[in-house]
Amino acid sequence: MEMISTVLSILSCLFLWLLLFVLALLLMVLFVPFCYKVTVDCHEELSVNGRVSWCNFLARLKFSYAGERADGVLRILGINVGKFLAWRKKRKKKRAIKKKNKAKKKESKQKQAKQQPDSGEKPKEVKETQEEEHSEEKSRQQDEQQDDEQKKQQDEPSKGEQEKELSGEREEGKKKKKDSKRKKTTKSRVSIKERIKAVQNFLKSLSHMLHQIRKKASWGCRVKEFLQEENTRRMVCILKDNVVHLWRKLKPKVLRGKIEFGTEDPCLTGEILGVAAMFFACYGRNVEVIPDFNEEKLDWNLFIKGRVSLITILVIIIRIMISKEWNRFQKEIEELKEAL
Repeated sequence: MEMISTVLSILSCLFLWLLLFVLALLLMVLFVPFCYKVTVDCHEELSVNGRVSWCNFLARLKFSYAGERADGVLRILGINVGKFLAWRKKRKKKRAIKKKNKAKKKESKQKQAKQQPDSGEKPKEVKETQEEEHSEEKSRQQDEQQDDEQKKQQDEPSKGEQEKELSGEREEGKKKKKDSKRKKTTKSRVSIKERIKAVQNFLKSLSHMLHQIRKKASWGCRVKEFLQEENTRRMVCILKDNVVHLWRKLKPKVLRGKIEFGTEDPCLTGEILGVAAMFFACYGRNVEVIPDFNEEKLDWNLFIKGRVSLITILVIIIRIMISKEWNRFQKEIEELKEAL
């Protein structure tokens, strides 16, 4: 009994330590932020290089894009996940091939074991059977030649039969002329019927189009009512506030860049520069915007660096899901689907 109690106590301690380890990992994933760095260069071709890391060495993802080629490497504790998965696949294939080869060897051995008792036939009996088969084939060939000669003699037509065939061909020509006249009359009748059917199909398509237009009009009215309801307006406000809060948490901490642009028309470049000045509060002084009034070009580069924590995203999602407006919004969408 003492041994059983000690084993149970050890197992319970191990289970508790595992639970604590899993909880610690979850808390780290939620609260420790993911750091990201992205550099973008556009000089004749677009090239992107980036890195996402968590706890510096525990997990890293490197990605790049240049000339329609994309690459990515994921490392966990310094181990390349892609290479590890490829190695596992190769190992599984090798094991499957070995199993197949073993099964084939077993089957071949079984076949050889079955064929060994049958190999003790007498050679004289084999020769006799072969000679009998050869003689039978010769007799069959002779019979077939005789049958072919008889058929040729029967198939040769006489002169009287040829004259009968010519008269039959003339009568057939007359019948064909009569049949062609009848077909012309039937074709004219069929063409009238086809025209009537085409008109009927056109009218059906018109009625179907009108029915679809009425449906779309009713659908538009129903959607308009759905958008004008108070609950949908409240839901839009909630989404707007949460998205703004999320952007404040997720926006990059460092943003540097340089944009050089120009068009052949200096007036158009000035208008674009005015639009860019409207968004100066978003990108700030760290991004240089340089217009070129003489040449047409577009060269730019950006460096972005920031952090993202999963707990902020989860909190925003939970806020939206708990709200009463969300439940009402889901019900209204289901009702709208049923109505449409």
